[in-house]
Amino acid sequence: MRGVSSIGTVIVWHLIYVI
Repeated sequence: MRGVSSIGTVIVWHLIYVI
């Protein structure tokens, strides 16, 4: 779960940063 959560957090953060 740690890996999945880490990846999910990075994706969400990246999307927010891009927007």
